[in-house]
Amino acid sequence: MNTILITRPEPAATHDAALWCQAGFDVVMAPLLTVNFIPVRLPDFKNYQALITTSAQAILALAQLTTDRDFPLWCVGQSSAKVATDCEFQKVFTPIDSQENALGLADSIVQYLTGPLLYLSGKNVQFNMVEALTEKGFQVDQVVLYETQSNKTVWHQMDHFFSIPHKKGVTFYSRRTAQVFKEYATAQPGFKVDKGCYALALSPEIANLIQSFFYEPPIIASTTTRLIANLKEDVL
Repeated sequence: MNTILITRPEPAATHDAALWCQAGFDVVMAPLLTVNFIPVRLPDFKNYQALITTSAQAILALAQLTTDRDFPLWCVGQSSAKVATDCEFQKVFTPIDSQENALGLADSIVQYLTGPLLYLSGKNVQFNMVEALTEKGFQVDQVVLYETQSNKTVWHQMDHFFSIPHKKGVTFYSRRTAQVFKEYATAQPGFKVDKGCYALALSPEIANLIQSFFYEPPIIASTTTRLIANLKEDVL
């Protein structure tokens, strides 16, 4: 059976694995990042019209820092929204028109909100949400709730994946994940992924970081569901 390597940290990895399995793929899990929550003092949520996040990790960190669950919480997509509802947050919103990325979230906020916002994030972000919304006239405060580091303990799982037949893709959802994959690849002189296996990336910027290790052109889409559809349409 065709197999996909999932490199996201939990809990998003399990959510993605379920989607790939439902679509008829096997999966190998190799979360390339470990996540460390940062203990911080949160500001008074009453000063904000809504809280916004672009990662499930920020939501999990938030759930540990407060017992309050009754405030508007905007999430980047359905995967992180499920994490929010599982954490019992009561007012969870996602981008309109299935724009499940940071830009789609920013566009939806511009359409529906007008007041001050609190952006909860990791230490390194791909999209400058504060700048994007400030340019639209919003007051945005940011609190960093977690940081990530390379997880070399899963490299043996990656070795296994690259040794098996019928491998079809490796998922890349952040520049940081792509950079860790590059560390893995460059540690093995001459490393190249077999023909017929594709980099599955959320953006061209991410794909560019690791494309030299793949023979095939990258498949790029803004959500896991779209990556699955594109892989099936273009390759299978």
